[in-house]
Amino acid sequence: MNINSDPLLSQEDAAAFLGPPGKPVPLATMQWWRYRKRGPKYTKIGRHVYYRQSALSDFVQRAEVSTQEAADA
Repeated sequence: MNINSDPLLSQEDAAAFLGPPGKPVPLATMQWWRYRKRGPKYTKIGRHVYYRQSALSDFVQRAEVSTQEAADA
């Protein structure tokens, strides 16, 4: 994978990516996920935390729940 095609996003940008439009996931939630090792993969450079867009997409895809209605379609 070309690193340039998968940019690093700040915590704020990642929170906006994960939440619905205009309502980002709270940063405290993202910090809790990191602490509990439950959230998306992240990169730490010094004291700064970044997320690859592909890691956020994978996290959302893993969280997706299938319903019977979707299976029938």
